[in-house]
Amino acid sequence: MGKYIVKRVLQFIPVFLGVTLILFALQNIVPGDPIKLIGGDKALSPEVELQLRVRYHLVQSDEDGNAILDENGDPVQTSLVDRYLYYMNGLLHGDLGNSYQRKLPVTEIFAQKYPYTVKLAACAIVLEAIMGIGAGIISAVKRYSFWDILVTLTTSILVAVPAFWLGMLLQLFFGVILKGASDHYAGFGFDRLCRPHYAFAAA
Repeated sequence: MGKYIVKRVLQFIPVFLGVTLILFALQNIVPGDPIKLIGGDKALSPEVELQLRVRYHLVQSDEDGNAILDENGDPVQTSLVDRYLYYMNGLLHGDLGNSYQRKLPVTEIFAQKYPYTVKLAACAIVLEAIMGIGAGIISAVKRYSFWDILVTLTTSILVAVPAFWLGMLLQLFFGVILKGASDHYAGFGFDRLCRPHYAFAAA
């Protein structure tokens, strides 16, 4: 058991590094200036823009946090290797950055949505256990019967269907065909959680 755990942990390291490299590449190789994105429609002054570039480690800075300039007076760009090291350091310390659209730390956004995710996942796991155990009992008791074939066929279809597509079908069924089901699941009530966790449990 101990060897298995060590093996899985060692396998996690290259996967983690690979994912962070891909995310970092998408952030830094894709055309566009992230500082201009932060400003949006508002034009940033050169001073504010330079401060943001220092803050996000796009240009090199001294110990006082001032941008380092070259002989032409232009800020010295931070290398991709150094940017990745800054990125990894922040990631390992729980700093996931800020959302440019909401102007909030990503960790704060996660904290707001986390309770909904936990309750939705818990409901889906309970429903999945009930459905799975019930289907297994039917298949075992009614072996080679019509019900056994029906359970096997239904579970095979549900496993093959993507969760997002099944969710869209359930939303169409409850919201359009039955008329009156909510299209939004922002509340904690069971009536708002039942439909999405059907999709998660079935998939």
